Amino acid sequence: MAASVTQTYQATFDGLSDAIIMIRRDPRATAELFLRQEPSKLDQEAICVLISDEYMLYFTLVPTGVMAFSDHMTRTGQMRHELTSWKDAFFANVHDMPGN
Repeated sequence: MAASVTQTYQATFDGLSDAIIMIRRDPRATAELFLRQEPSKLDQEAICVLISDEYMLYFTLVPTGVMAFSDHMTRTGQMRHELTSWKDAFFANVHDMPGN
């Protein structure tokens, strides 16, 4: 069973990595693909602007803001056990990244 979970996780991680590369390399084609899959009141240009603006949306594999989110969830009773590190919530393949 563990090999299956690991393989599924790795396939998902690889797919996410490919998607991030596509978004950064060709935001116009990404916006077009998005519109083919999801109904939206926004047009392709508006979506392209949104996904190209790193202050609006920033796509990354680096775990970011995990501890702040965890602290909030613990404080509001949504999590019973506080994380001691962001790495407690992630697989080892991202532990060398500068997460927080």
